[in-house]
Parts: sequence; C-alpha cells; structure tokens
Amino acid sequence: MQIRENTSWGTNHTVRADQEWVRLLDWARRGDHTAEDRLANHVLEYAKRRVRILGVSADDTPDVAQACTVEVLRHLGDFDANKGRFDGWVSGFALNSVRAYNRGARKLRAEVALEDVAEPTVEDGLATSKRAGLEMALGKLTARDKNLLSLKFGMGLSSEEISEQVNMSPTQVRKRISRAIERLRRQPAIQDIISG
Repeated sequence: MQIRENTSWGTNHTVRADQEWVRLLDWARRGDHTAEDRLANHVLEYAKRRVRILGVSADDTPDVAQACTVEVLRHLGDFDANKGRFDGWVSGFALNSVRAYNRGARKLRAEVALEDVAEPTVEDGLATSKRAGLEMALGKLTARDKNLLSLKFGMGLSSEEISEQVNMSPTQVRKRISRAIERLRRQPAIQDIISG
C-alpha cells in the first residue's frame, strides 16, 4: 500500500491517503507488526516534512522527527478517527516535538552564553585592562544576575522569553536586569570603561 502525496489544496495528503493510514493503524492495533512498522515509517517520513516546515534545521530534522514518531507510536491507542484526520493528529505531535527541540536549543544557547559571560578568558586576544575590569565587575554579580544578563544581551531574548526560562515574571526579570546593570555601573572598573 503506497501512501500518495498531494500538494494541492494546501494539504500534504489526500483523504484517501489518510484512510490508508487509519487502515494501517487498525491493523497495527490488532497486533499486525508489519502494519505497525509500515505505519511507523510513514509517520517518520511525514514527521520529517512537518518539522522541516516548522523551521528545524536539516541536521536536526531526523532527531526531532524520530522523537515525534516515538511519541505518536506511544499514543496510538489515543487516536480517534471521529475527531479528525490522522495526519492532523500527527502534526500536533510534530509541533510539540519542535517546541521541545526549540526549548532545548534555547537552554543550550543560554548555557553557552552564560559561560561566556561568567568566565571570560584573558587569553582570547582581548586581554586589556578594560576586559579585566569588566571581568572583575561581573564577578561581583550573582550567578542568577549573570544568567539574566547573558539571556538578555548575549542571546537577545525579551523579558517575556527570559521569564519562561527562569520561572520569574517578566516584571521581576526587568527589575533584576535593571538592578544588575546599576550595580555594574557603580563598579569603579566599569566607571573607568565608561569614561575612558
């Protein structure tokens, strides 16, 4: 059984293809392992296309699509053909997998950015007295403040995006960042950098 694609009308699969998916699902639920394998392969291929459309890089697409397929297979018993099409149901899993991927990527970027702010190296070719003064001033901030500054200025995240990651309200995030900047400005080394 070949699942045919149709890109007309803005959809990726025809109603007939969806019926074939549902038929494979029915056979898989009855214990037909061949049908389950074929369904898994079709879901994986569909998930790859969906996650690419949702903006995942070509390098990361196979991993995100695989995570999506695993979740779909874990929840096969939850699908109800009376509530919608199978490909639409799978698309929801693809969207959730992409969201999880994006959250993980943001956390990784935040950790890398935090390392850059928290522990800058003197050997990186920018070893000046200003750099040393900045390092000293940053060293007097708390780890949480360094993290907030890194997310704001290193990654360019908004207060709302930061608040989701650090479990604070956007108002609290703005206040903490503002206070951290003010503490930095009061540092003699920073005053030297600003004036000079």
